[in-house]
Amino acid sequence: MVSENDKFVQGFNHISDENSAILILGTLPPYGREFYYEQDKTFWNILGEVFNCDFSTNTEKKLKDCKIALWDIFKSGYRKNGSSKDEDILLDTVQRNNISRFLSKHSSVKYIIINGKKFAYERFLEYNTEDNIQKLNSIGNIKNLYNTGSLNRIKKELKEEARKEWIETLKLFSGMEIQEKKKIFVVKKNKA
Repeated sequence: MVSENDKFVQGFNHISDENSAILILGTLPPYGREFYYEQDKTFWNILGEVFNCDFSTNTEKKLKDCKIALWDIFKSGYRKNGSSKDEDILLDTVQRNNISRFLSKHSSVKYIIINGKKFAYERFLEYNTEDNIQKLNSIGNIKNLYNTGSLNRIKKELKEEARKEWIETLKLFSGMEIQEKKKIFVVKKNKA
């Protein structure tokens, strides 16, 4: 049930082209957001680190150059009190995007990343039971990761683990080589 404090949110159109290989899905933009680039700087910093690119300008072109498609699970809906938390999306008010149809029209997409470890991933699976999506899931090409918008609210150790998981997944799905940073230990001899 919608109250007078709840805010209606209209999602954005997807960003994609015929070469998109990775589809990154959020849930629904926060209230008042004008474009994907606003607010969630952690997401863009991670993409920038992986693809060695500044996404603050020409964002759509740079995403396409990196073969990334960007969209949301929901087309529109209400957010409780305008909250940006996924759990405050009023599910009985949402209109879903047709992810299966998108994948049929964008056959180059081989991987999906869900920007939300639990809520977003559960809603995605609940609302998307079509064969083309189930096939991607059955071969491990759908990955649910921590919501980058909430990384600043979690413990430092978990934040680093989540960033690493995002980076490794993006590199893996992009066909980049994942290199571990090697620790170098120097042993000093005691002068006796």
